[in-house]
Amino acid sequence: MSLYTAKIITNSELNCLKDKTIKYDKMWKAAGRPRSGPIANLRYADKRNYKRKLYSERDAERRCYTNDLHDALMSKSGASF
Repeated sequence: MSLYTAKIITNSELNCLKDKTIKYDKMWKAAGRPRSGPIANLRYADKRNYKRKLYSERDAERRCYTNDLHDALMSKSGASF
């Protein structure tokens, strides 16, 4: 599965992080898009936290699929396979 797959992951914590990221992004834009300072730091930190959570959710989904596939293949009989 590619990192750029457009699969929607529904998670309340992820939605909360996304809303918070959007809020700070709007504040950052309203402040004139500063490169440094407290508003920029909040924006960057929230964006980083959202992306980290999104990637961890995608990775957890991939691991679950891989483990299920592995278990199914291990329970198969080699001769009938």
